Amino acid sequence: MSIFAMFDVQTATDIHQPQKWSLARVMKGHKYAVNCVSFSHDGSHLASGGVDGTVRVWAVKSQEQLFVLDCRCGSVNGVQYSSDGSTLAAVTERCHASDDRGMLALWDARSYVRNGSFEAKAALKTVAIAGDLPCGVACGDIEGNVYWLKFGCVEPNAPAVDKEAPKEQRPTSVCSIL
Repeated sequence: MSIFAMFDVQTATDIHQPQKWSLARVMKGHKYAVNCVSFSHDGSHLASGGVDGTVRVWAVKSQEQLFVLDCRCGSVNGVQYSSDGSTLAAVTERCHASDDRGMLALWDARSYVRNGSFEAKAALKTVAIAGDLPCGVACGDIEGNVYWLKFGCVEPNAPAVDKEAPKEQRPTSVCSIL
């Protein structure tokens, strides 16, 4: 069973009102589970990432599938559009079948042409884009690392990890709120 909850960020009040929500459409396309979804900045597109290793882009008005973006990796765990609408980012569990490194993939959100990638040292679980690009992209891995990357400088080498925080201060999960 899944629970859907929404909160007003100003008052921290639960605004979940089930009587006001209705199912608009079920869009099918992924072969297996869908792990994440993100609306484009203007609400015209919806991106979904799945266990099948693809990101699918849907037109919100027509509800048709527009693009299938192959991450060429394992399960897609996070998708995020930049606030200016120029970029779509996705993070995956592994880059190659023989290892557990994760990957960040970037696409031009107007043409959906892939324009960058970054390999992390562990499976990636979440992604966030800071404002309008070029600002930065952040992603978190399963080992507790957060990578902050400057867009346009994305390299296939994981950055050095800074000194670890004391164990009692280490978070158990990484969340992204934009």
